[in-house]
Formats: sequence, C-alpha cells, structure tokens
Amino acid sequence: SVTTGSGKREGIPVALMEALACELPVVATAISGVPELVIHNQTGLLVPERDAAALADALLLLCRDAELGRRLGRAGREHVLRHYNLRRNAEALRALLQRDWASQPAAPSETVTTRGAT
Repeated sequence: SVTTGSGKREGIPVALMEALACELPVVATAISGVPELVIHNQTGLLVPERDAAALADALLLLCRDAELGRRLGRAGREHVLRHYNLRRNAEALRALLQRDWASQPAAPSETVTTRGAT
C-alpha cells in the first residue's frame, strides 16, 4: 500500500499525516507545508508539482522496492509521533504563552468604586 498527495494546497495535509502515522509510504508533491511532513527519501518521496512522470516513477519505485516502502513508513510514523503529537504541541504552546505573558508589563491596577457609596 502507498498513499499519494498531489492535490490542492492545504498547508500540512491531514490525510498524509494519517497515512504516515499508519506507517504507509507516502508520495507527495513538494507544495505548501508538505515538505515539513514528508522529508524526501526519509519519511516519504517528494515529486515536483504537476509532474505526472515523476509521480509515476516514485510509485513504481515503491512497488518494486518493498523494503524502501517499509523504511519510509516506519520513519514517517516516528516523524509524526515526534513532531505532530497533540499533547506535546499543546504543552509547547502553553509554555510559549506563559513566557510571553510573563514578559509583559503588569497592567495598572484599577480601583473599583460603587456609585453612591459613602
């Protein structure tokens, strides 16, 4: 089995991320954020956009070299687990926001008064 991603621009395609998480080898076009997810010859194969011959060649390569497909699939899963883990990314975002908030000057305190209070 192999998954291809050669379509529309959607940043980092979730379908490719899911395929990699399932250890499927991926052939994708080097557009948008895809090269962050699919690292050529490491986590998948990248081909130029709108190059049907290159896409076909990459698919044939994976059909002929099952070990390459397994290696790319394992590496792709590791890459997704390491870099696209929801809990880890949420923690990193929280830490970033806490650092940012800590570096902001404190807001002036406001005195709350009640009308008619004596």
